[in-house]
Amino acid sequence: EGVQSAPLYAGLHLDSQAEAQLRASIDGVLSEELRQRVEAHLRDKKRRLHVTLWHVQRDSMAALSQLRAAEGRRVGIELCAVAADEVCVAVSVRVLPAEDGQQVACYNEHPHITVWCQPGRAVHSNELLAQALGGGGGGEAAGAVALLDLPERTRVWGSVSLHYS
Repeated sequence: EGVQSAPLYAGLHLDSQAEAQLRASIDGVLSEELRQRVEAHLRDKKRRLHVTLWHVQRDSMAALSQLRAAEGRRVGIELCAVAADEVCVAVSVRVLPAEDGQQVACYNEHPHITVWCQPGRAVHSNELLAQALGGGGGGEAAGAVALLDLPERTRVWGSVSLHYS
């Protein structure tokens, strides 16, 4: 039996119903300009909204084993706030227990779903949230940062999956 290669990342992927709930939840807090950017970004069907739980360039291989075991499990995601600057828009989230009550680990310091970013700048969402939420983070957001609380905390579901490209 061959050795399984490491994935690029492990994530909680939203299905189309969860994506629609997320869009409805953030729609009321975004400016028209940001709403248009998000809509254009999400029209690309190759983009699937997700919470990155583990990333090969950031997290240990030992941490990956628990996520491999959780692959396919449906996990709750609470939408908390929207952070935005000139480079990206990200929804800060809280990872809730799975349907079976088990907690799935998230190794991202600021769990989030990136809903828009300039090409090639997705990693910037981590820096943006670090600044917006006051956690430092080793990078700087681009220009003014807006942190918009969501008036109603919406709960959606995502499925744990590993991605190799």
